[in-house]
Amino acid sequence: MPSGAQILDVLMARFGQRTDAALRAATLLEMNMVVQVTYGRNMTSPPWFLLWKIYFNTTPNNDWVSLNDNKIFPGDVWAGILGNYLSGDFMGFDPEGSYVRIKDPNSTAADPYVMMQKKNFAIASRLPGANALGMPEVFDVFGGGLTLRPIPDKVYMLEVKGYWEGDTEILDVTDNPGLPWLKYAPDVIMAAAGLEVAAKHLQDQHLASQFGAELKVALARLQSQNERYYEVLTEYGEKQ
Repeated sequence: MPSGAQILDVLMARFGQRTDAALRAATLLEMNMVVQVTYGRNMTSPPWFLLWKIYFNTTPNNDWVSLNDNKIFPGDVWAGILGNYLSGDFMGFDPEGSYVRIKDPNSTAADPYVMMQKKNFAIASRLPGANALGMPEVFDVFGGGLTLRPIPDKVYMLEVKGYWEGDTEILDVTDNPGLPWLKYAPDVIMAAAGLEVAAKHLQDQHLASQFGAELKVALARLQSQNERYYEVLTEYGEKQ
C-alpha cells in the first residue's frame, strides 16, 4: 500500500516539478479534497470500503452512546470483509442506506431489531416525555456519538450502519495505513488529484486529459468492486 507521501512524490515527478513547494502544497490539498469531499462523504453511495456496521450496548439511565469506542462485531460478515482498521473513527449517516436499529434483549420476536428514526436533537429534546425512561425510539449524532430518546431504562443492543467520516488527512511525510483510501483506491487519489492540479494550477490540458483517462479507469474499477461487494452482502442476507 502506498503512503500519501509516495503518491505525492509520483505526482510531482509527473508534473516535472519535484521541488516546487507551492505546487506540492496545492497537490496535497487536492489529494485531501479527493478523500474528504469529492469521492467520500458527498457521494450518494460511497465506496464499499467506507461502509461499515457495528454493534453497541446502551447503558441504563444514560442517553448517549460513544461511537469512538466501538468494536466491529467479530462474527459479522462485514468484519470479515472490512477487518477492524476503522475502529475508533466517526460515522456519518447522510448517504442512503444508513440506519440504527435497536433490540430488547428480552424480546422473543423472530426479528427483534426495531428501526430507529434519526431526528434533530434540539427537536427530539422537546418531544413529549423526552426525559422519560424506556426503549429508545429516536437518535441523533451528537458529540462523537449517538444521543437517544427516550433515555434507555436498561441495556439494549444497537445495530449501527453508517459510513466512515474520519478526519484523518493524507499527510505529506507520514505513512497513514489507517486511511482506507490509501489501502483500497490509491489510483483514484492519484488520478483525481492529478487532473485537478494539471487543469487548474498548471493549465496543461494534455496532462489533464491523461489524468482524466486514468481517473475514468480507476473509477470503473472502483464501481466494479462496489457491485461485487453488494452482491456478497446480498448472498449473506446482509443487504438491507
